[in-house]
Amino acid sequence: MKQKYQEIIKSVFSISSMIAIIGGFMVFVLFCIALIIGGKSGGNLAVLTSKVIMPYFIRSATVATMAGLLLAYSTGDHALTLKN
Repeated sequence: MKQKYQEIIKSVFSISSMIAIIGGFMVFVLFCIALIIGGKSGGNLAVLTSKVIMPYFIRSATVATMAGLLLAYSTGDHALTLKN
């Protein structure tokens, strides 16, 4: 049963990590487009990106971090142990 939970946590970690990485790239591209456009339209795009789009990817990164910590501590295979 513990192995099944670890596989589910590993899947959640993988999916949310990929969403966060792809989302970060999308935000980067949108900010670059906003810089190229410039003016009021570019400013509106940058504000839209930071206020509407970016929080979803930040939440995804938070879920990935939480799942990674749960996985590391549930398997006992983390770097913060004093075992030899």
